[in-house]
Amino acid sequence: MCAYAEARNTNFSWREINKPTASQMHILSLGTGGGGFELKGKSESQGWNLLKWAKSIPDIMMDGAIDTVAFQMQEIFNTLAEEHRSSYFRLDVPQLEDEDEDEDGVSEMRKREWDKEFRDYSADMTDASDENIRKLLAAGEKTLNHWRLKGLDGFLDGMVDLGS
Repeated sequence: MCAYAEARNTNFSWREINKPTASQMHILSLGTGGGGFELKGKSESQGWNLLKWAKSIPDIMMDGAIDTVAFQMQEIFNTLAEEHRSSYFRLDVPQLEDEDEDEDGVSEMRKREWDKEFRDYSADMTDASDENIRKLLAAGEKTLNHWRLKGLDGFLDGMVDLGS
């Protein structure tokens, strides 16, 4: 969102564009593979004390900020004419989407399977073990393949065409 705001206030004189609108931008938003935060034991949360809640606040706020910016950017581009709506692409470790639900909703088992498929790495950013690096690389490959099926290559081709 900060990059979008900065671009809106920039003069790209070499492209003869001063303070571009969203319809003049092509934005690739890269996620970190974080997010996916799930509050453990939330069914018992009404009995939690302040310390129990305090431990969760940083994760809640970070995950919420990531989701909020992605939502805001998508909403900006959804207001554009049809031919410009696809000029924003969010690439991150995929989350189980509503369209992946069956008529009974997403089961807990399906969520666990999905997370095992795409998020089988340590959430600890300091874990540089060989095993975790291998898992991160595998998650990156699976994520790339997932988004290629959802139009990443076409989006990138459009970015290359803009630069020509």
